[in-house]
Amino acid sequence: MGGAAVFARLAITFAVTSPALAGCDLVLGLGDLEPRGADSGSGFDGTTGDAPSGGGDGSTDGGTGADGTGDAPSTDATVSDGTATDGAPPDGGGGTDGGVDVDAAPLLYVTPQRVAVDSRYVYWTDNGTYVYGLGEKNYDGKVMRAPLDGGAPEAVATGQYGPYGIVVTPTAVYWTDNWGQSGDIMVVPLDDGGIAGLPATVVAMGSGLPNDQGLFLPQLLTVAQGVVYWTDSFVGVVSQPLSGGAATLVYASSGTAYQLLDITSDSNNVYFTYQTVVMAAPLDGGAAFQVAAAGNAEAIAVDSTNLYYSDQGNILTIPLAALGTAAPTPIVGGLGNPWAIAVDPARGIYWTENGPSGTVGTAALDGGNIQTLASQQLFPWGLALTPTAVWWANQGNCPEDDGGCIPGSVQSQSR
Repeated sequence: MGGAAVFARLAITFAVTSPALAGCDLVLGLGDLEPRGADSGSGFDGTTGDAPSGGGDGSTDGGTGADGTGDAPSTDATVSDGTATDGAPPDGGGGTDGGVDVDAAPLLYVTPQRVAVDSRYVYWTDNGTYVYGLGEKNYDGKVMRAPLDGGAPEAVATGQYGPYGIVVTPTAVYWTDNWGQSGDIMVVPLDDGGIAGLPATVVAMGSGLPNDQGLFLPQLLTVAQGVVYWTDSFVGVVSQPLSGGAATLVYASSGTAYQLLDITSDSNNVYFTYQTVVMAAPLDGGAAFQVAAAGNAEAIAVDSTNLYYSDQGNILTIPLAALGTAAPTPIVGGLGNPWAIAVDPARGIYWTENGPSGTVGTAALDGGNIQTLASQQLFPWGLALTPTAVWWANQGNCPEDDGGCIPGSVQSQSR
């Protein structure tokens, strides 16, 4: 491969400014990558790739049910070298008061995708590195986690092709691993919160689907009642028991890529967005049904009483007691591109607006008290809540006119 060889060093910065952890600023070097060639030319655009959004089952990316509230935070930001600046730093990580910054040499582009949380850790999928100027993926993806209260990140799984969606349950971490023409649903068991020391294994491959395609482009996923459900861009919504067995096609897509965007579940249904409709399907195997028509539905989330989704710059809600009959009620409008949403019934709705100058925002469930929690974020994608903080993943970017790449990061902000 032509071009100058580049040795990249990944550094993870974990900076927390809560009173109990003031001054905590830990940098972990993850070692040197193998040299890769890099030529000048068009760079990887962070807007391309799998269509993301929020949703989940409480432990997943964009999960629901976290409690606790907070005021709008300060605008101190953590940059990749561990220092703080007022406002937005050069890497687009402005407006945060903590998180995990992933840094790399200018010609390698690290791409965090989605986040999930449990009571002790934040987890994220990292799609791996791209070589700027070549658009070449190194297939060095991984699943990572770090303690919520600070501390060194650790790998849950390495050697993945293209990890994307992620779910955490009390007993395991599940994610989609997408490698272009096929993919898998992967799992690593947890042992009392610790990684059980077992290698990542395939929990679902879509075997037995009517079209005999298996998984093609698995995206986001949710786990409910011993079954994993996921969106596949070309196949549809698929389910498969965690204990094994044949997959079931819950809802067939048209076969056009990236129309199925998000998925979540509660104790009764699995919910998903499919371009111009918002859909639900009973967990007991009943037929999928339309919840609402949409212009371009994207993110979705659910709590104990309402379903929430984003559609063309708006966030709307429908009561669960009237699914399929009630008209949606707008909560927030005029957003640029709400890419992921999460709901806390006691404190409001949260969202990311995707883009090179993205934001993380919040509002009360009646649409009042709109606040920007973080600005100048670089393509913020995944979103998850703990009782005291909001976490999200910035994908990063390689702008074509820049000549270098800005790596992604995993960020947190008190709430």
